[in-house]
Amino acid sequence: MIDSSAAGSFKSAIQPNDRVMVSLDSDHSAEHVFRELQRYAPLVSKGCYLVVEDTNINGHPVYSSFGPGPKEALEKFKLTVAPSGFLRRVR
Repeated sequence: MIDSSAAGSFKSAIQPNDRVMVSLDSDHSAEHVFRELQRYAPLVSKGCYLVVEDTNINGHPVYSSFGPGPKEALEKFKLTVAPSGFLRRVR
């Protein structure tokens, strides 16, 4: 579950000239990571990064029994060109 009050707190703490990056490293299920991407990606400053941790699980190349994880969540965004999980905001 994503705590919506936390996202609101983060958003309200950002000042107009702040440069913001986000690192996602909690529940690694694909569905949860996808929801985190939807919630936190808009907070990332243009030219900064959103880092999705542990994209190596579910057989990429480790822990193949995990099931769909962070890497599969990124595929929903058509971002598989960033297999390391470093996503740079460009617009």
